[in-house]
Amino acid sequence: MIENIYSYIDAISRADTQNDLFWKWFRRRCKEFAKTRSTRGFTYRGKAKQCYYNAQKAAISNNKVTYYEGLAYSRGLIPVDHAWVVYRGVVIDPTWERWSKERLAVYLGVPIPTEYIAKHWAKYGTADNLLKIYYWERISKVKPEWAFRRYAREPRR
Repeated sequence: MIENIYSYIDAISRADTQNDLFWKWFRRRCKEFAKTRSTRGFTYRGKAKQCYYNAQKAAISNNKVTYYEGLAYSRGLIPVDHAWVVYRGVVIDPTWERWSKERLAVYLGVPIPTEYIAKHWAKYGTADNLLKIYYWERISKVKPEWAFRRYAREPRR
């Protein structure tokens, strides 16, 4: 099942030529997770279809978890952009808790520091898919102007 995600990443990398460097970095740096656990006992349980908000809020409110963004996949579905938190090597998914128990879900992601999330929330007042802007701002040595226009939003006033 995991090979399907890597094939998907390779296909995206070939099709999305502007983000080719990002996808190569992601493929090298991503970590695989298959185990999930209930959100019971954690400070935050999420709302449907709000994975970035749910996982970012969980990471900000609980310093024992690490925030991850990347791709999630289950048999019969295509990989989707997703966010979750990890506690002691196990995925805690406040958005897909029931879904990931019913189906075998596989997660491939990269950690994003909680400090980065908190700064983003303070500046923009909202949760977003942060992975690509995090890559272009903090990781990549190349700083293309188009990336910042495409992934950044206007600061809140």
